Amino acid sequence: MTTFEHVMLGMNGAIAAGLTRRCGWPVAAVAGLAAAAPDWDGLTLLFSSSAFAAGHRLWGHNVLACVLVGTLIGLIDCRWAVLPRMAYWLGQMLRIEGAASLAQNSRPVDGRRCSLWILVAIIATFSHLLADMLVSGTATLADWEVSLFWPWSRRGWVFPLVPWGDPGMTIVFVVGLFALVRWRPHAQRVSLLTLLTLAAYMLIRGFLC
Repeated sequence: MTTFEHVMLGMNGAIAAGLTRRCGWPVAAVAGLAAAAPDWDGLTLLFSSSAFAAGHRLWGHNVLACVLVGTLIGLIDCRWAVLPRMAYWLGQMLRIEGAASLAQNSRPVDGRRCSLWILVAIIATFSHLLADMLVSGTATLADWEVSLFWPWSRRGWVFPLVPWGDPGMTIVFVVGLFALVRWRPHAQRVSLLTLLTLAAYMLIRGFLC
């Protein structure tokens, strides 16, 4: 999946689970960020193509790294409300009406809520691993296995249903995003329908096309 698709998968998962109705939009933002976070190992491309080939979908794409990164993201945003503050600053820069309300969750939260933030972030990072196992390879590139239990094991898993870069998934998420904006009171149902549509598309694409 692309970065956009990973973010939308995480955010829609949190919304579909009803978490935003209880905790507000910040929990969906945390899920979106965490869902894309395992691709930090793609930064190895800044050093060399060989480093990228050795590290991408390995160093950040395993259970251990996801637990650590998810915990870190959950803790940081829980303690300092980084994402609400960033949204507030962006809203002020763009002069968005009502931007002040974006900072309403910028205060530290209690331990119970921090535990929820961490759990959501970890689950979101795991969604990245699942997505990368299901969306892999192209007409010219071989499937890219995910070594879930690295560094203890280099064994990789991949169950390719959709080739990387397939536009169908992006279209599903874009339509879902517009639907969320249009029918905000029904956000949970919209996100659930988006995820079900995505799953159906991937199954049809993988087994019938």
